[in-house]
Amino acid sequence: MGDLVRKTRMDLDLEVKQLARQLKVCDQAIINLEMNRNQPKTPFLRNIIKFIKPNVNGSLSETELLDFCFKDNPSYPTNQNALGKRL
Repeated sequence: MGDLVRKTRMDLDLEVKQLARQLKVCDQAIINLEMNRNQPKTPFLRNIIKFIKPNVNGSLSETELLDFCFKDNPSYPTNQNALGKRL
């Protein structure tokens, strides 16, 4: 997911600090996410999906995007669709 966030940020010509301000997190949270150092918690993930979703330009369906965001994230339930719908 970090690669998708980085690509989207760079496609929009945003700096890390601009995205951090937009997502209401610190710069280091964006850096850690883009470097795949951690998995975001639900409130942060909700904002990430809102940021990415309009910018995938049809390359991913909503289901594929949610599945991708929850992939390899042990802090989320195995029934990802239920959590994805809540987001």
